[in-house]
Amino acid sequence: MKTFFACIKAYCAINVLLLPKSFVNGGYLLSPLSLIVATFFEALCAVRLTNVAQKYKIYSYPLLMERAMGSKGLNMARIALALAHWQFTIGQVTFTLKSLQSTLAAWLGHTSPLWVFGFAIWLIYSPIVWVRRLEPFAKAFIFATAMIALGVVTTSYFATDLIIE
Repeated sequence: MKTFFACIKAYCAINVLLLPKSFVNGGYLLSPLSLIVATFFEALCAVRLTNVAQKYKIYSYPLLMERAMGSKGLNMARIALALAHWQFTIGQVTFTLKSLQSTLAAWLGHTSPLWVFGFAIWLIYSPIVWVRRLEPFAKAFIFATAMIALGVVTTSYFATDLIIE
């Protein structure tokens, strides 16, 4: 169940808002074909990984990698995964910075430098990294949900405006 929600979160977060513009940029023939091919290979890999896990009764991805590639291969795979996570993080932070910059520039008519937004994100994200238990933040759930909804509405408005142009 955790894997299912992780996949949903990864594929349905802010990236869903970029999909319409990506289809416009990629074309209405190539974009759906690319999406179908990517989906096919992801599903194929998921099915094969599940079959191997059931065959060997190993349900931990790192343990499966160790069985398949040995301890040296597992370490190499961990390094590759760490680099991939780092790249995804840098991409998400860059997207967030540019989105904040363009949204506030559209609202205020003034473009602030990226370092201002980077500093603001650092001030917000840094304490979040230190959180080990979420229970004390349960009362802030409604506020967080409202902020996410506001972000989705704002981003959707600007994405729609870009698509219509």
